[in-house]
Amino acid sequence: MTRISAAENHTIDMDFERWQLNQQDEEGNITLVIDAKRGEPIHYNNNFAVTRHLPVGGELPLEYIQQVVVGWSYEDEAWHLGLLLMRDLADARKSRWCEVARWPDPDLDLFTDISKAAGQSLSQILGKPLNCVSPRPENKREAPSLPELPLEVGIWTLTQAGDNQLEFIRARKWAYAQTSRLVWYIFWAMIYLLLSLMTLNSSLALPNAGTMLPNPQYLPYIGLATAALLVGMVFYLLYRLLTTPNRILIDGEAHRVVGCRGQKERWEKTGNNLCDVYVTQVVKDKRDKRTVYHGEINLRQTSGEFYCLFQNADREEENLPVDEAADGKKKTVESEDMISALTAWDDLNNLQSAGLHIAKTLGDMPCWYDRRNQ
Repeated sequence: MTRISAAENHTIDMDFERWQLNQQDEEGNITLVIDAKRGEPIHYNNNFAVTRHLPVGGELPLEYIQQVVVGWSYEDEAWHLGLLLMRDLADARKSRWCEVARWPDPDLDLFTDISKAAGQSLSQILGKPLNCVSPRPENKREAPSLPELPLEVGIWTLTQAGDNQLEFIRARKWAYAQTSRLVWYIFWAMIYLLLSLMTLNSSLALPNAGTMLPNPQYLPYIGLATAALLVGMVFYLLYRLLTTPNRILIDGEAHRVVGCRGQKERWEKTGNNLCDVYVTQVVKDKRDKRTVYHGEINLRQTSGEFYCLFQNADREEENLPVDEAADGKKKTVESEDMISALTAWDDLNNLQSAGLHIAKTLGDMPCWYDRRNQ
C-alpha cells in the first residue's frame, strides 16, 4: 500500500482495491476520515459529513459522483483533490464541489505528481473519470487587475467604501417595486372585502345554480378569506421593506461581512469563520449567446455551511467566450456543469468580478465559480 501526505495532518493510503484518507491529531491518534473500496460506496466519518455538508449516514453512493477533480488554485496557491457531485445532491448541499484533500504549493509544481497520483488512484477505485486542471503557463506572469468599481450586479451596485472596504448598495427600484405590489394588494383586499360585505348585507338572493360552486352562499366567505390572505401579504411586504438590508458592507480591516438597514446592522458574518467565496450561475448557451437565469454569491463557512450574500434573479444575456480554432475561425467554448477556481485571468462578468473583489478584500480567500446548466 502506498502512503502520501497531505495538508492538515492528513495521509492517504492507496492500493489497487482500496483508498483511505486518515488524519492524525496532536496526540498521535489516527482517525479514518474516508474509506473507499472498489465498486462500493464511499464511507466517511461524522466530522467529514458535517464540514462537507454530506448525508449524515456516513455513506455516499457512487451514482452521486460525476467525476474526480485535481487542480491548482491561484487564490490559495494549493493543489486540490475533490469530487464533482451530481445535481440532485449538489442542490441539497448548495454546491457541486466536495474537497477531499489539499497540498499548499507556492512553487506550483512541487506536489503536482503527488496530487495527481492520489486523484488517479481514487478515480480508478470509484470507477469515475478524472479531470486534471493544470495551471496555465501564462498565469505565471503578474495577474491582471480586477475590473474597476463601481460594478452593477442586478439591483445591487458594488462600490469602494474606504480603504480595504467594499459596499453593496441596493437600488431604489427594489423598494419602489415592493411598494407598488403593497399598494396593489391593499387595493384588491379592499375590493374583495367591500364586495363580500355588500353581498352579505344585501337583501338580494344569490343564484341557486352555477358552475363555480355547488353552493353560491359560500362566495362572500371566500371573498373574505381572499381579502384576509391579501392583508397577510401586505404585512409580509411591509415587514420586508422595513427589515431587509439595503447595504452589505465587506470590511477587510475588521475581517467581517455585515448586512445593514440604513445604519442598523441586521446580520454579521466574521471572516474568521469564512473560508471560501462561491459565485453560482444558472446558464444556458445557445449559438453565440449565453443566457444567465440566476446568479448568487455565497460565503462558505468553516463549518461547511453556506451563507447566501445576495441573489440576482434578473435574466441577462452575454456573449459567449471564444477560443481560436486551428483554421483561425472563432468557435464557441462548450459549457458544462462545473466548479472551477475563479481568477482575474478568466473572462469575467460583473457577478464574477464582484466575487473576486470580495475574496480579495477578505484576505485573498479562494474564490470558486459554480456553473450550472439550465
